[in-house]
Amino acid sequence: ILTETLQMFSRESVDPQHKGWYLDGEIKEAWDALEGVIPVSAECKLALDGMYHHKCEMWLEDFTETQEADGRQKKVGQVQKKDEQNDDAFANIWQNIQATKIKRGEAVDLGKVANLDSFDVEAALRDKTEILAVDKGLVGGLADIRRMKMIVPPGVFIPALATVAEGSSNLADGYVSFIGAKWRNGTLVDHALYTICIQSKDYFGSSAIDNDKVRENKDRVYHELLDIPFGKNRLYCVATRLEKFAKRKISEGHKSMPYVSYPVDAGKLLPSMMSTLDERRSRHEKMAKGAIAFKFDG
Repeated sequence: ILTETLQMFSRESVDPQHKGWYLDGEIKEAWDALEGVIPVSAECKLALDGMYHHKCEMWLEDFTETQEADGRQKKVGQVQKKDEQNDDAFANIWQNIQATKIKRGEAVDLGKVANLDSFDVEAALRDKTEILAVDKGLVGGLADIRRMKMIVPPGVFIPALATVAEGSSNLADGYVSFIGAKWRNGTLVDHALYTICIQSKDYFGSSAIDNDKVRENKDRVYHELLDIPFGKNRLYCVATRLEKFAKRKISEGHKSMPYVSYPVDAGKLLPSMMSTLDERRSRHEKMAKGAIAFKFDG
């Protein structure tokens, strides 16, 4: 489905010494893990209702370390920037949000997270604790998929859970989650939750993919906190026009490819509609069809 229908591809280096481009280790592991996986999915009302749009931002507060001028390390958060704007709309957000503590490395029943121990979000932010905020509806849908995964009759098709992020998430823009199965010599060897994490990028004209900025999102998508809702089988990809994958901006220190390429205009699935959507989202096309220009005479 990914390689033939959607024309997704991974860009490996032809240089065995990795002097040129090579695939990021986490991306390669996730891409290779999908080999032989057959989507069997499981019944989920959210999936049957169609595309689900998150009702709140999904955000990872990771407190990335930055270097001070004197050589000391400091941790800088992401979400707190909103509170620093003294916006009344965010004054009580952390007091009212549902917060659940989960033990590192333990399997989690998402349907019972509300009954687990809670924590003070404001205090956790002050202590520079890593926090993941996830849409409740998405968590409920993923819980349904996991709970129903073993009782779907063979041959019954149930669509994957496709969701779109809300606002300026610092993770991916969309997610497709499904139960995938692997058989070896007629024996079921794997039956787990898989998620394709899609980063949508609009590039027009001579603009290029900024691999360093994409890598920041990729690193957050592979943070272990995302194992809680999505499991450990996550593939991060960038969706844009095919021609843009030949244009990349990188820093000298990073040569690995931090994503799988998803050329939205090259796939076999609704290619004409994708091209039409691509054109309509182009600012030049929108200007040409929807703007009027003025100037003074003389």
